[in-house]
Amino acid sequence: EARRLVQSLEGVQVHVESIQQYLKQQGIKGYVQRKKPDLTKKQIAAKDHLKWTVDDWKNVMFS
Repeated sequence: EARRLVQSLEGVQVHVESIQQYLKQQGIKGYVQRKKPDLTKKQIAAKDHLKWTVDDWKNVMFS
């Protein structure tokens, strides 16, 4: 993406490795954000009941 930006603004061909080297020299690190794992059914149920009041829990029959 940076390569296309430089090419469109400056009209010069720039090699990908040149851009990577420049960014590294400037201390800019690239990364791909990891995908968070999906919540389990148990976690979803816990999240749904997180804001229940004492009165809400009084209506639950525990066995």
